[in-house]
Amino acid sequence: MCLRAIMNYQSGFSLVMNHPACVNEITLSLNNKNPRTKALVLELLAAVCLVRGGHDIIMAAFDNFKEVCGEKNRFERLMEYFRNEDTNIDFMVACMQFINIVVHSVENMNFRVFLQYEFTHLGLDQYLEVGGPALKSSDLSSENLRLTESDKLQVQIQAYLDNVFDVGAMLEDAETKTAVLEHMEELQEHVSQVGCGRGCVGRSSVTPFRREGR
Repeated sequence: MCLRAIMNYQSGFSLVMNHPACVNEITLSLNNKNPRTKALVLELLAAVCLVRGGHDIIMAAFDNFKEVCGEKNRFERLMEYFRNEDTNIDFMVACMQFINIVVHSVENMNFRVFLQYEFTHLGLDQYLEVGGPALKSSDLSSENLRLTESDKLQVQIQAYLDNVFDVGAMLEDAETKTAVLEHMEELQEHVSQVGCGRGCVGRSSVTPFRREGR
């Protein structure tokens, strides 16, 4: 909470961004057992990710997390928490929002597809399809609060699904486009040959004009 208050100010945010190890330490705080703490951590990391140069810092921080925590794959522990903390809506919303920002704030399409694949490989797509208990309901005491929080989660899930690149469809479109362009080139070549043939025939059929001698 104190760190979030510091980062609410431009000077404090800049100090955090420029510190060589601060974001790494914040990221390692995801190992905290308290879901609310983990949610706050993800909110801070999402804010860092949105500023210029922030995405690279976040990627480096999760590379460091992978090394320190002995993960086989980057974001592995994060996805584990996402699946296991499915009774805490605040954490799930923060987690899904963070994933959205990490994947879809990237301009380079190839890198974006790569990040998308990282989460697909860790089972995110399958989990969103099947849906954990929190995606359908929760045990929160207030019915209205439960519906409101669940709506927030559904918004984040839908935002992710709406922005997912369908690589298979993209490849199919690319192949179709290539085939069409090749066919057009063949037609243009054929038309050129036909035009040339007609021009040559026309020129050869013209009888040269001869001036009669007086």
